[in-house]
Amino acid sequence: MFLSEKLARNEGLALQKSKTRVLSSREFLITPDLFSIEEDPDSSHPLKSLLNISLRFDPYSPNREEEYEALRQELDRIDLVHLLNIEFAKSRIHAALTKRIIAAVRHASDPVKGDAVLTLLENLESLYPIFPSVAITFRSIFGELKDGVQQTICDTLCKLVREDHPLALPEVHAAYIVRVLGLTKTSENVDTLVSIFKSQLGPLVRKDIILIMANWEEYSWLFDLKNTFGMLSLWERRAFIVASYKMGDAGKHWRDHHEGNFSKFEQEVQHWAADRKQKNPGGWSIPL
Repeated sequence: MFLSEKLARNEGLALQKSKTRVLSSREFLITPDLFSIEEDPDSSHPLKSLLNISLRFDPYSPNREEEYEALRQELDRIDLVHLLNIEFAKSRIHAALTKRIIAAVRHASDPVKGDAVLTLLENLESLYPIFPSVAITFRSIFGELKDGVQQTICDTLCKLVREDHPLALPEVHAAYIVRVLGLTKTSENVDTLVSIFKSQLGPLVRKDIILIMANWEEYSWLFDLKNTFGMLSLWERRAFIVASYKMGDAGKHWRDHHEGNFSKFEQEVQHWAADRKQKNPGGWSIPL
């Protein structure tokens, strides 16, 4: 408080929690090189190497395989897990730098991805300000991770929801958690999504859960939900109309009974879903 008063009185400056970092002496001593990284052009600090690499990758490039391999080889020379641990040793992470490191993890080799994900999971509380970026990374590389790492991701996120952890309470965080858990069906993931659906009132989260439950063929849950269709939000109604095409004859009977009450936009949604089902009679996955 004394420091902020002195700055305001003498310099006309104000400290803002979101923009000001006050370092402890220990934290300053273990990261002094970060303050002079631009002053030493010959510095081999791994963070400078990372900042000099362009993480943009064009998947439509004619040489995309060679370009991606070159990017991966550059990243393999940088210890991303070590950089993450440096950030977690601070009293508060540097959001922009940590997001950069996490973005690089998406293009790293598979072993590095696994180690980095486990490190992120162990420090999720510190990542609260950038949790969406973390969840997006989990989702983008989920299929490239070992089964044990995938299970650890799901177990950790389910625990956050089960314990009403502050990290899982904001609607936008819940939305990202839902999309990660929706990548794999387990009994715990199903129970967790049902719990989120009951606790979250926002349509952003609930409509995704409806679509995921349809893809998972959780028909008993969908059958119960159809009885409350009239009380659903617009987004949830549209999601359920699409989901009804995964419910077989029961879905068809339900549509025949309710389609007279569909709005014009809901009728368009119905036509879109009918077209997708007709083109994929053997089964189709509803995109989120």
